Amino acid sequence: MFYHRVLPDLIVGSCPQSPEDVDWLVEYENVGAIFSLQQDCDMEYFGQSVAPIAARCVERGDVKHVRSPIQDFSPYDLRLQLPRAASLLYATMRDVSPLADSTDTSLVCGPEDQGIIRRLTYVPPVPEDFAPAAGGAAPARAAPATDVPPPTGASKPPCVYVHCTAGMGRAPGTALAYMNWVRGFQLDDAFAVLRGVRACCPKLSAIRAAAVDVLTGCPRVPVTLGFRRAGPGARIAGLDFGWGVQKELAYAPARQRWEITRELPTGDFSYKLVLPDPDGGDDAWCCSADHPRVQDGENWNNTLQVRAAGAPPGRRRDPAGTPPVRPSQRHPPHPPPRPPAGARPDRPGGGRHAEPDPHGGRGHDPRRAGEAQEAHHLGRLPGGVRVGVRGARRLRAWGDAGARRDPGRDARRDSLGRRPVRAECRALFRPA
Repeated sequence: MFYHRVLPDLIVGSCPQSPEDVDWLVEYENVGAIFSLQQDCDMEYFGQSVAPIAARCVERGDVKHVRSPIQDFSPYDLRLQLPRAASLLYATMRDVSPLADSTDTSLVCGPEDQGIIRRLTYVPPVPEDFAPAAGGAAPARAAPATDVPPPTGASKPPCVYVHCTAGMGRAPGTALAYMNWVRGFQLDDAFAVLRGVRACCPKLSAIRAAAVDVLTGCPRVPVTLGFRRAGPGARIAGLDFGWGVQKELAYAPARQRWEITRELPTGDFSYKLVLPDPDGGDDAWCCSADHPRVQDGENWNNTLQVRAAGAPPGRRRDPAGTPPVRPSQRHPPHPPPRPPAGARPDRPGGGRHAEPDPHGGRGHDPRRAGEAQEAHHLGRLPGGVRVGVRGARRLRAWGDAGARRDPGRDARRDSLGRRPVRAECRALFRPA
């Protein structure tokens, strides 16, 4: 086991693996209840069972075993089950600790309040009829451990031991919800207290979403996801059914795409496409190019933001994940339209009331042309637009041709001393 005391009456840790672990928690930590968030499949994966742990609690009689299963690696299931788990944890705390209803946020534990973490060392037993080889010495039997202190549970306040499998996600999340909803901690402050004694990674977004569900009743919004880059047998994992479940996409002939429809509560959801291998190999998990994606640790997942009807749109995530940008900042604004022929660049409008253009209706602006000419020499135009090789040749050819058509063009130099560039060459510029 690997555990830490967060509050005087609350311990967060990994799962007990044997009946001896139950004895240790009661005798050394004064645990009055073991609160388990594991599912049966969690223990079966490691070849163990919850039954011996629960049977030992019943046999002792001085410790209770309470279960509130939550699916592992599923922030959505944590969000749905968190109100029930926090309520059951609160009822268990009231049966064990007199501090269950306290709102004094100064009653916390730090690194100096942590006890000795139990060390499990396996020493193979020596058979009684063991005979050493000729000339050899009999192996020394393992001496009893001398670094194990005597039981000190009586000197500690009664507490509840909250655990999942590793004590990194579900158990810290449930403890944070209890501290935030019952004990009067702000969520960020409770997270700082927890992280101050234990390295863990609870999903704060799931805790916040669960709090909103408690206040609003968890309204559902119908959502349809469409994929054009998919095929027969394509499935989707994530969303509200978790990463361990895959739902197959259905083809919509009217819209010529593959779709799935779900009723989701408000919040952010992650998902991935699961594409079958045509050769019968392993399925390919990938992000869809039809929808935004976000980086979650070392993985990239598609993301979906569900908002209630009438709610203002949220900030869109950048494809790289950070920093988020507003929709108006994602693409640069379009350049202003060119003035009509015969209109001066510094006056809007045109037609009969526009003053004639001294440059023959080409809308020539020496300052603008000078900047473009300088950018051409640098191989780049303002705004990140590059000039191709063929475009550069035609650019010079058209500039020379324009000078031949207009003998006075050579006399008109810009502030950089270079000849202006005709506006028609913009059609040859290509994006980077």
